[in-house]
Formats: sequence, structure tokens, C-alpha cells
Amino acid sequence: MSKQRLTNMALIGIVAATCLPANQALGDDVPKNVAAAASSYQQAQAAELNEEPKRAAELYELADRLAPSAQALRSAMRTRRAARHYAAAVTHASQLIQRYPDDTQSRAMAESVLDELRSKVVEVSIQCEETCRPVVDGRLSSLEGDAQHSFFLNPGSHRVAAAFETGTSDAQEIDGKAGQTFSESFSAPVASRVASTEPETTTLRYGSTSRTSVDTGSQGREGVHPWVFSVLLVAATGLASAAIWSHLDVLDAHDGYDRSAADAASRYEDGQDRERRTKILVGAASGVAGAALITGIFTRWKTRETSDASVAFAPQLQGGAHMTYRTAW
Repeated sequence: MSKQRLTNMALIGIVAATCLPANQALGDDVPKNVAAAASSYQQAQAAELNEEPKRAAELYELADRLAPSAQALRSAMRTRRAARHYAAAVTHASQLIQRYPDDTQSRAMAESVLDELRSKVVEVSIQCEETCRPVVDGRLSSLEGDAQHSFFLNPGSHRVAAAFETGTSDAQEIDGKAGQTFSESFSAPVASRVASTEPETTTLRYGSTSRTSVDTGSQGREGVHPWVFSVLLVAATGLASAAIWSHLDVLDAHDGYDRSAADAASRYEDGQDRERRTKILVGAASGVAGAALITGIFTRWKTRETSDASVAFAPQLQGGAHMTYRTAW
């Protein structure tokens, strides 16, 4: 077995060992998440060696989102600090202490970063009446729902709000200086009623027509249709599967490469193409998965129906009346 394959298997094993307990609820998706996290972690290490701390931090954060682990979060904190992204570094330090309070190594590293950088950023705490997600300058800063959130921002002016199931609250303006702390409270916006619950009716008379319309609120509905989320989820799953297959294909090509072979040059180029394809698939899968997560937040999961019915009465020559009922759904 090649050295490259052993290195990859060891990396996946390390990430799996640290991430599996936190992802047991994901069921069959755990192996895919762990494999994708290991791939992101490996790319982050390469970016860090190439002195690209910003890209490395983003990839470490992706690995932590796919399969949460203290190792990935510590690396994200370290590289954010190296990139001078102090607010993100302090936020990761706070998350480390909150998520892994009994991890001595994580706590020591996190407290060191907090002692060094906390006075250079702005701390914001928000309290919601119900589960919410923080929104900073018009963008979600966390996909995790909770009634309380604490995060850090760079000094300056910011607009802070909270996203609820019924919509986003009004934003609060803060103008923070280094070392300042802000505490904000938010309430969920009240969902507006589109139509009355009582249907409009007209008295029926001999030889007349009555039209009854019942609107249960289908007009004015907001949100994304569930099929959009479903399509994105299927696409993300397919791309992730293709990325894993492509990565294994690269390893097989590497094992079969022989520098002394006559076709060594063409095999090398082929290997480069396969590796490039894998990176594209990983990036596409990550992007589509992120879009699916965002779409899932704003998806309109419950639909309503509208009926438009009419009843007509007409006299008959033989006496009596004829009734016609029409409806459309």
C-alpha cells in the first residue's frame, strides 16, 4: 500500500474518531460527511503550507461544519489569527471553550487567543424570545438556531438582527469600539393574516347565481417552494458522492504511476487532471450544500389550498329549478 494512501486513510481515521460522536444523529450521512471533512482538512493543510491562511481557515471551518471536531476548530482559530481576522479567531476561541470544556489543550489555546485579542474586537450578545439565528449586516452569521447567541465583530458600524421562522426582526445599529460589549434583545415578527377565516357568501334566490370564494391564504405566501430545497439536496448529495469517487480514483492512479514507464509523462498529466476534477467537485458540492442549507431555512414547508366555488339556480319549464355547482382547485 502506498505512502499517499496510508496518509489519507490515517487522516480520515483521525477525523472520524473525533467527529463521529457529534454526528450520530445524521445516520447514513456520517461516512460521507467524515470523508468530505477529511478532504477539506487535507486541502486546508496544503493551503497553510503554501502560506494562504485565509483559504486554510475557510477550509478548516468547512471541515468543522461537515464533521465537528476540536482539531478542525483549533486549526480554524489558529489560521484566522494568522490572517489577522481577529473577530473570527476570538469567535472560534469562544466556541472551543463552549463545545469542549473538558479538552485541556483546546481550552489552553482558546484562552491564550482570548487574552491576546479580546480587547481588539467588539463582543455582541443577543437574546431572543424563541429560537433564532443572528444576522449581521444583512447576512446570516450562524446556521445554528438558539435563543441566545454570542459572537465578535471588528470595530465599526454594524447592523444586527435576528432571523425567526416568521421572518427577520428589525435591525439594531451598533457602532462598536475595540473592547466594547453590546447586548441586544429581539422579538419574532408577527405573521400577517392574508385573508379572513370566514368565507364570503351571497344569499341564494330563485333564478339567481351565487358565487362563494374561499381563500385560505395561498396568496401572498412567502418562502421558497420545497422542491427547490429537494433539488439542491439531491444535487449536493450527487456531487459529494462524485467527489469521493474522484478522490479514490486519484489514489488509484497514484498507485499505478511509474516514473520509469514510457508513458510516465502522459500518466502524470492524467493524474493532474483527475486531481483538478476532484477539487472542482469538492468545491461544487460544498457550494450546493451551502445553498441547500440556506434554502432550507427559508423554505415554505406548509402549503394551503384555495377553492373558488359557484352555485347557480335556474327555473325549469316543467316546474321546479335546476342547480349547477362549479368549483376549481
